[in-house]
Amino acid sequence: MPSTEHEAVAALFDAVPGAWALCAEGGLIVPDGGTLELGDSALTPVELRADKVLVARDAAGRAVGALIVEVQRAVDRDKGFVWPAYASVLRLRVRCRVTLLVVAMTRAVERWAERVCRAEGMPRALVLGPSTAPADAGDDWRVAVLVALLHARADDAVERAARALLLTRDQGSEA
Repeated sequence: MPSTEHEAVAALFDAVPGAWALCAEGGLIVPDGGTLELGDSALTPVELRADKVLVARDAAGRAVGALIVEVQRAVDRDKGFVWPAYASVLRLRVRCRVTLLVVAMTRAVERWAERVCRAEGMPRALVLGPSTAPADAGDDWRVAVLVALLHARADDAVERAARALLLTRDQGSEA
């Protein structure tokens, strides 16, 4: 429960039109002719849903790291706003280090995702795409399929993925 002092200080920003001026150095500047309005303080997003979230836990069950996986087939201008929100919300939930992994299906999307992650100041973001995917998938057929998809041209991606799957299955890999 917030204290009376806490509520009084917060209320100053409702009651005193110039109180916001204390924040001008932080970037809140109202342009000439502009207005300042009270926004909704409930910062709960409508719904944020990542493609996959993986959480590593220690033997005691405490979260020690988390990974957000986002598969990107095309440029999506909203992701510059969404990805930092994903990381912040998950970090708040699990209380540990969070990394964003963007799996970019084309080189153009890979370059775009790298620019977005840098521009948004996401220090724990990785982009996996055709330029950065390993050439060797090792013994795991799932990795082989992913590598084949990332390295393939659009017209033969499915064929190469199927071939990789069959080859690794024939070598005795487990599902």
